[in-house]
Amino acid sequence: MTDSSPTLMPQAERRGKILAVVSGKGGSGKTMLAVSLAQGLAIADRTVMLVDADFATGGLSYYLTFREFGNSRVGISDLLDHYESVPPLETWAAQKSFDDLEYDSLWMSNIRLAPIGDQRRFSTADRSPLEAIADIIRQAADLADIVIVDCRGGIDIESLGVCQLSDEILIVVETDTTSIRTSQHLIEVLAEYRIKSKVVGFVLNKVMDDPTPLAKTVGALLSIGYLGAVPFDIEATRSYIQGRIPSPSSLFSRQIFSIIPKIYKKIDRFKSGRVISPEEFGSVTLKSPEAGAGGVFIFGISLYLSAIYIWVTYSGVGYRILSWQYLDVAVMIISNILLVLALSDATKQILGRFVRGQNQAIVRFFGLKRQR
Repeated sequence: MTDSSPTLMPQAERRGKILAVVSGKGGSGKTMLAVSLAQGLAIADRTVMLVDADFATGGLSYYLTFREFGNSRVGISDLLDHYESVPPLETWAAQKSFDDLEYDSLWMSNIRLAPIGDQRRFSTADRSPLEAIADIIRQAADLADIVIVDCRGGIDIESLGVCQLSDEILIVVETDTTSIRTSQHLIEVLAEYRIKSKVVGFVLNKVMDDPTPLAKTVGALLSIGYLGAVPFDIEATRSYIQGRIPSPSSLFSRQIFSIIPKIYKKIDRFKSGRVISPEEFGSVTLKSPEAGAGGVFIFGISLYLSAIYIWVTYSGVGYRILSWQYLDVAVMIISNILLVLALSDATKQILGRFVRGQNQAIVRFFGLKRQR
């Protein structure tokens, strides 16, 4: 098989390492995973360039330009026609201004995006999409510490070309049979192109049970290393639907962050945020984090009221104010109200959003004070 991939400057002559995020089929969640990898690297004080190389859907561009980076007017497709007149990537890669960021999201200033642009041009342009993406990756590698390329799900010539240009390849695998078999085929193709050695490992995504048995099976089938598993997280899914990057404290992000030191050995393990054990996967999926926070809030209120009731009872204050009969009735009513609230997920979610909103406001307030 002939190698017709575009050339790239040697690592010694460029600044950044290039990571291709691929999957055997579409819908594996690699786009969100790529973004969370960039988020973790940015928090670790690395500059990151996210490159959208999905010429079919442009999922990364549509995801991030909806809210996070605004609508970018220049994209990779502009390099297909009259590319000599397109300014350097440094001038048009999307980036959030440092002054526009809150204290707890200053890491966003370390991330830039090279969006796909107008996809309709790819079918009519004289220049091949792979030439355009190679040009962008070449520029990105000279601008950022790490370049993360979100490839198209499945196997196509552009994705293979990106893999040939990259220093490392990360494979995202879902837990269904189709994803596993297509990933196996992807590995075979990478081996044919003699670039399987670039694969740093695979990540199991959307896991809803203990991933250990499946990880062993997939690892044996693909003959590559297992980096970790990511649970199906409602909060992260909601963020994706809303066009937002999940919070660094979310379950999804914490699991992704734990994978980063396995890819980049020089980056220390993240200290903040607990990573769940394999046995906990089944108990954390399909649970709303706001409902959990609301449940903790109700539990705290219950303890507080119980302490007051005990103090009032034994001090005799309540007896002087109300008769025991009325006091017991009041306690019974409050207990029933708390019980109803505790059984209602909708109510717990509302309370949880309120509590988390207050916590974020406090963090922003004190963070801005420290910044001043």
